[in-house]
This record gives sequence, C-alpha cells and structure tokens, in this order.
Amino acid sequence: PDWSGDGRIVFQATRGKFRDIGETTEIWSVRPTGRCLTRLTNGSPASLDPVWSDPEGAATAPVGCGAKPPGPYRELQPLPATISNVGDLWLGANFRNLMLSYTESEPQNSSLIYGDCGAIPETKCGRMLIIYNTDVCQSRGYAAAFFGSGAVRRQRGIPLFLSLKPGRETPPFTVGLSGRNLFFMIGGSGVGDHSRQNRKEVDALRPVGASFTGLDLPAPRIPTGDIRAMKKVKRVYDRTGSVARTAEIVGRGEYFVRSNIRFARSFKAGDYGRVNCPRSGGTRTDAGNDSSGSSLRHLLAGRP
Repeated sequence: PDWSGDGRIVFQATRGKFRDIGETTEIWSVRPTGRCLTRLTNGSPASLDPVWSDPEGAATAPVGCGAKPPGPYRELQPLPATISNVGDLWLGANFRNLMLSYTESEPQNSSLIYGDCGAIPETKCGRMLIIYNTDVCQSRGYAAAFFGSGAVRRQRGIPLFLSLKPGRETPPFTVGLSGRNLFFMIGGSGVGDHSRQNRKEVDALRPVGASFTGLDLPAPRIPTGDIRAMKKVKRVYDRTGSVARTAEIVGRGEYFVRSNIRFARSFKAGDYGRVNCPRSGGTRTDAGNDSSGSSLRHLLAGRP
C-alpha cells in the first residue's frame, strides 16, 4: 500500500465472489477512516504493489467516493491459434462479463480460466469457469465410458458427458469431444442440472483464432483402437448374448462390456470420424512425464 498527498491509501485486493483467485487482483483507494472505498482498476490481472505516481495529487485526485472505474481492461492476450494441433476451444476474451484471467498452453493441451469479473456490481457476472483442452489420444481407451454413458447430452452437433454431482476429489464437470479435442468445463452456469449445465458456455464455444458462428462444432474423432475394441466386444456379445460370458472371453469386466455395447449403438447412429493415435497413447512432443492422461481417464470413467 501507499499514501497519497491528501491522506488516502492505495492498496491491492481481491474482493467479491472471486476473492481467492490471485489473477483477479484490483487496485483500490480508501481513507484511513475506512470511508470512500473506491475501485481504481477493472480487469488488470495481478495488479500488485500499487504506488501513487503523482505525490502532489494533480493526476491522482479522487473522482468521487465509490466512483466506478473505467470499462474492463483485458490485459491477457488470447491463446495463439497455432499453439496446439488439436483444435483448442475457448469463449473469447470475455464471456458474460467474465474476462479471461489465466492461460497456459502446451503442444497437446491448454487451460483457460475465466475468473475476473469485468462488471460492477459483480452480481452481473456469471460463475467462474475453467476450460481444459486436450488431445483425445491422451485418453484413448475410454471412448466407451464416454459414449456409453447415460449422462450424455447432445448440443451443437457433439456429445457432452455430464457429471452432475461432485465426487470425492472432483467437482461437477462437463466433457465434450469435438474433432480430436477433448475439452473439460468446471464451473459456469446451470451446474447440477442435466439440461442446463454449461449450456450457455457450449453455445458460445469457438476454435481459438476463429470467429464465432454459432454453427455446429466439428464432429468427434475417435481413436481407432477404441473402435476396434468396441467392435470386438460387439461381435462376441452378438454371438454369446451374455454380458458375463463376453466379459470372460475378452478378459475385461462387465462394466467395460456394457459400456462398449452402448458405445456401439451410439457409434452406429452418429457421424464420427477416426484418429490414429501413436502407440505411446499420446502425442506430446515435450520431454518429461505426462500426468494429464491419467487424471482425465479417471474423470471419463466416472471414477473420482
């Protein structure tokens, strides 16, 4: 904090519904008595350690107690369109008065947080939202758990898997597959309601670097290994007519068999493409361990 010539204090703080998100720090001023609390910035992530630039007060005179700051200032740049080859999706620089407050990109995945409210009062902002994009090849082997789930809702031409209740370690989330991009949404609108959860967010999705059109998103592409496994289960089940016997023959559990039977019905009825995944199970080019595939598989399998 810092003192102005007329005795006001300028300081940094996160307030309101997103007070725990460091990227939403704003600059405020207040009198020593606690009166005249005034927000000076709007949408400048990590506004830390403010000082008065003009001790004489000529350029820092208050415009009035509680005056609203200027319109939202978007300090973060959007993700580069070429950072990933899996067709990352986002909601633009702001969505429902929420500004993009954090981005992280790697060759095969990206994270975006919409957590900075650009409206005053903050009640005009939606709920904070996290979007995680990843290559479907990093979660290959779980297409049956995705397409065979009874919690699937179709929207904008793609299937969405909805986890409506929190698990032991996971909050409610929405998973979608568009092209070879598997995306996760945590937070946002309508959480817990099958027809409303993240409906507004999915309606606003667009590929990074592309203009919003509102048209259907690219059709899902499924790993060929998952398709082969599904067809094998379907052949054995058609021959035996028994889930238990099929599980015994293919050497997997009955949950796996039932999921693949439902997956076969969805695959037959849908317009899905295919993708040949590397034998390693992922397509990352950077060195080191990749833990994202494991965590995503747990989510897809419905196992917190």
